[in-house]
Amino acid sequence: DNSKIGIFVVNNFKSDFPGAAGVQWTIKSEFAKADFTFEGKKTQSFYTAGGELVATGQNVTLEDIPAKAANKIQKDYADYVVGEVVAYEQVEQPIKYYVSVEDAQKKIILEVSGLGSVSVFKKTDK
Repeated sequence: DNSKIGIFVVNNFKSDFPGAAGVQWTIKSEFAKADFTFEGKKTQSFYTAGGELVATGQNVTLEDIPAKAANKIQKDYADYVVGEVVAYEQVEQPIKYYVSVEDAQKKIILEVSGLGSVSVFKKTDK
Protein backbone atom coordinates (compact mmCIF):
# COMPACT_ATOMS: atom_id res chain seq x y z
CA ASP A 1 0.00 0.00 0.00
CA ASN A 2 1.77 3.14 -1.26
CA SER A 3 -0.17 5.37 1.15
CA LYS A 4 2.14 4.10 3.91
CA ILE A 5 5.21 5.51 2.13
CA GLY A 6 6.26 8.75 3.84
CA ILE A 7 6.21 12.04 1.94
CA PHE A 8 9.96 12.53 2.55
CA VAL A 9 10.68 9.14 0.99
CA VAL A 10 8.51 9.87 -2.05
CA ASN A 11 9.91 13.38 -2.57
CA ASN A 12 13.53 12.25 -2.22
CA PHE A 13 12.91 9.30 -4.52
CA LYS A 14 11.46 11.59 -7.20
CA SER A 15 14.49 13.87 -6.82
CA ASP A 16 17.01 10.99 -6.87
CA PHE A 17 15.42 9.14 -9.81
CA PRO A 18 13.59 11.61 -12.07
CA GLY A 19 11.66 9.80 -14.79
CA ALA A 20 11.61 6.44 -12.97
CA ALA A 21 8.95 4.15 -14.43
CA GLY A 22 6.87 1.28 -13.04
CA VAL A 23 7.63 2.10 -9.41
CA GLN A 24 6.52 -0.57 -6.94
CA TRP A 25 7.02 0.07 -3.22
CA THR A 26 7.54 -2.52 -0.48
CA ILE A 27 7.57 -1.58 3.20
CA LYS A 28 10.00 -3.41 5.48
CA SER A 29 10.48 -2.76 9.19
CA GLU A 30 13.60 -0.60 8.76
CA PHE A 31 13.17 0.73 5.23
CA ALA A 32 11.04 1.31 2.16
CA LYS A 33 12.16 -0.46 -1.03
CA ALA A 34 11.32 0.77 -4.52
CA ASP A 35 11.56 -1.52 -7.57
CA PHE A 36 11.51 0.43 -10.83
CA THR A 37 13.05 1.06 -14.22
CA PHE A 38 15.54 3.91 -14.45
CA GLU A 39 17.34 4.89 -17.62
CA GLY A 40 16.19 1.61 -19.16
CA LYS A 41 17.63 -0.58 -16.37
CA LYS A 42 15.89 -2.60 -13.66
CA THR A 43 16.71 -0.81 -10.40
CA GLN A 44 16.02 -1.04 -6.66
CA SER A 45 16.50 1.64 -4.05
CA PHE A 46 16.20 1.52 -0.28
CA TYR A 47 15.18 4.45 1.93
CA THR A 48 14.89 5.00 5.68
CA ALA A 49 11.51 6.09 7.04
CA GLY A 50 12.92 9.63 7.19
CA GLY A 51 13.60 9.64 3.46
CA GLU A 52 17.35 8.98 3.46
CA LEU A 53 18.66 6.93 0.53
CA VAL A 54 20.54 3.93 1.98
CA ALA A 55 21.47 1.87 -1.09
CA THR A 56 20.78 1.32 -4.78
CA GLY A 57 21.04 -1.84 -6.85
CA GLN A 58 20.86 -1.89 -10.63
CA ASN A 59 21.01 -4.65 -13.22
CA VAL A 60 24.03 -4.11 -15.46
CA THR A 61 26.05 -6.25 -17.87
CA LEU A 62 29.45 -7.90 -17.58
CA GLU A 63 30.80 -5.07 -19.75
CA ASP A 64 29.83 -2.58 -17.01
CA ILE A 65 32.08 -4.09 -14.33
CA PRO A 66 35.84 -3.35 -14.16
CA ALA A 67 37.57 -4.93 -17.20
CA LYS A 68 40.11 -6.71 -14.99
CA ALA A 69 37.27 -8.53 -13.17
CA ALA A 70 35.32 -9.31 -16.36
CA ASN A 71 38.43 -10.87 -17.90
CA LYS A 72 39.12 -12.94 -14.77
CA ILE A 73 35.52 -14.20 -14.63
CA GLN A 74 35.51 -15.11 -18.32
CA LYS A 75 38.82 -16.99 -17.85
CA ASP A 76 38.22 -18.67 -14.46
CA TYR A 77 34.55 -19.49 -15.13
CA ALA A 78 34.75 -20.24 -18.87
CA ASP A 79 32.58 -23.37 -18.44
CA TYR A 80 29.86 -21.44 -16.60
CA VAL A 81 26.95 -19.41 -17.91
CA VAL A 82 26.94 -15.81 -16.69
CA GLY A 83 23.53 -14.83 -15.32
CA GLU A 84 22.49 -11.69 -13.51
CA VAL A 85 25.00 -8.88 -12.95
CA VAL A 86 24.05 -6.28 -10.33
CA ALA A 87 25.80 -3.05 -9.33
CA TYR A 88 25.17 -2.39 -5.63
CA GLU A 89 25.98 0.93 -4.05
CA GLN A 90 25.54 1.85 -0.39
CA VAL A 91 25.70 5.50 0.56
CA GLU A 92 29.30 6.51 1.38
CA GLN A 93 30.60 3.03 0.46
CA PRO A 94 32.50 1.94 -2.66
CA ILE A 95 30.41 0.30 -5.36
CA LYS A 96 30.33 -3.50 -5.51
CA TYR A 97 29.10 -5.79 -8.23
CA TYR A 98 27.53 -9.23 -7.88
CA VAL A 99 27.80 -11.65 -10.79
CA SER A 100 25.99 -14.99 -10.85
CA VAL A 101 27.58 -17.84 -12.79
CA GLU A 102 26.28 -21.38 -13.02
CA ASP A 103 26.92 -24.76 -14.53
CA ALA A 104 24.93 -28.00 -14.34
CA GLN A 105 25.96 -28.69 -10.72
CA LYS A 106 26.19 -25.34 -8.96
CA LYS A 107 25.44 -21.65 -8.89
CA ILE A 108 28.07 -19.21 -7.65
CA ILE A 109 27.61 -15.54 -6.82
CA LEU A 110 30.82 -13.60 -7.22
CA GLU A 111 31.51 -10.29 -5.50
CA VAL A 112 33.54 -7.78 -7.49
CA SER A 113 35.07 -4.69 -5.93
CA GLY A 114 35.13 -1.35 -7.73
CA LEU A 115 38.86 -1.94 -8.22
CA GLY A 116 38.24 -5.27 -9.95
CA SER A 117 39.08 -7.92 -7.36
CA VAL A 118 36.87 -11.02 -7.56
CA SER A 119 35.85 -13.28 -4.66
CA VAL A 120 33.20 -15.95 -4.07
CA PHE A 121 30.27 -14.42 -2.19
CA LYS A 122 28.01 -17.49 -2.14
CA LYS A 123 28.05 -21.02 -3.57
CA THR A 124 25.00 -23.29 -3.85
CA ASP A 125 24.44 -26.73 -5.33
CA LYS A 126 21.56 -27.09 -7.75
